Amino acid sequence: MIVGFGRAAKNENEDLRVLFLDFPDLFWEGRLSAVLRPLCTRDMLHSAEPEVVVDAAGRQLVPRLRQMPEPNARYNSVERPTIQEVDANQTALELHREESGSYVLVPPRLELETHIKGGSGLIELRTTHTTLAATKTVIGHQFAALGVDSDQHVYLTFTSTLRSAMQVPRALAVRCDDVSLPPAALLALVMAVSAAQCIVGPLPRGQRFAVHSPSEYAAAVLSAYASIKGAKVTFTTDLGSPSQAAPASATSWIPLAPFLAPSDVLDVLPRALSCFVDLSVEHSPNASTILSALPLATRVETTDRLFMSPCAGSSSVSGALSAEDLAALVQDLRQVAAMIKSQPAETVTLEDVVRGTSPKDPFTVVDWRAFLPASLPMRVTRLDPRSLLKQDKTYWLCGMSGGLGLSLCDWL
Repeated sequence: MIVGFGRAAKNENEDLRVLFLDFPDLFWEGRLSAVLRPLCTRDMLHSAEPEVVVDAAGRQLVPRLRQMPEPNARYNSVERPTIQEVDANQTALELHREESGSYVLVPPRLELETHIKGGSGLIELRTTHTTLAATKTVIGHQFAALGVDSDQHVYLTFTSTLRSAMQVPRALAVRCDDVSLPPAALLALVMAVSAAQCIVGPLPRGQRFAVHSPSEYAAAVLSAYASIKGAKVTFTTDLGSPSQAAPASATSWIPLAPFLAPSDVLDVLPRALSCFVDLSVEHSPNASTILSALPLATRVETTDRLFMSPCAGSSSVSGALSAEDLAALVQDLRQVAAMIKSQPAETVTLEDVVRGTSPKDPFTVVDWRAFLPASLPMRVTRLDPRSLLKQDKTYWLCGMSGGLGLSLCDWL
């Protein structure tokens, strides 16, 4: 820092002569005077080298430019993708989805957080499992995550970003050491119940909603949650479609033949539907026909609306859940878990996701600790890839004047 001030002072005052000496130790066994004495007695106006470094052997060296790989990589990342191999066990990482649908690892974004790091109301968690898609909650889309603290206690929480390490308020982390479900099955159940809250929650008691082509697991969760809230549910499926066929246990589902007219669909479906949910994994012509036949006042939910994979920089992922919302979710989670049979969820490793695996199942869970290789590719980004300061706020700059202050104001 002192050298920087000296350089700036020389630029402002052409007659100023400054010589910086860098010693390994001020009490350097008497060699300090051996270096300073010739400089004081020498008949010279100033040294041609304004900065001299003296090493432990007494040699006088002059500093020169050398390559700085990390800052250079951050700077070059603005013009082209820059990838470097990092140790996933020792490096803080953040998983981003690109617009192309692929996933990349990036350094955690620099944020101006309102909480103080290490505060008594926060807990540090090391991520073990997360959902790959953000599920719809009462406040917006969130990722469900499991993490362990320094004492190896397991906590369930929600997060707006997929990170290898999280810092969350204690009130928004539920300890689940005694849960008998496997981690992937627990997160899949959290996603299903959270989506069920958004579907059934707004319905008055006794109202009916229809669900088209859900998986057997999603249908079981929706049936259980509807019975808890006093709602009525009807399931439909596409007849003759192997990829979207109803499970063998779904004897009460309504099969829809291909190429039905809107009037035929209305004759099959129950009257006065308050909500229609399309959970088809692939495009379903019957779902489009049902949507065209329903009244405009009917609320519609789809797989893409309930389970999103937001791209980097997207604003579709909201802030944090409140403690009351999390408590209500946990209560519903326990009730539904006691009514249905848990099923194993599809699990992928962090390496699988980064190397190009793209699961279609919205209930897919990422294992952040399983089979981690020696290194993983991480995309280098700038320290400030997005704006840190808000446009509707006023900021005071203290202790700056002159050209530096004006330059900083122009940058802001």
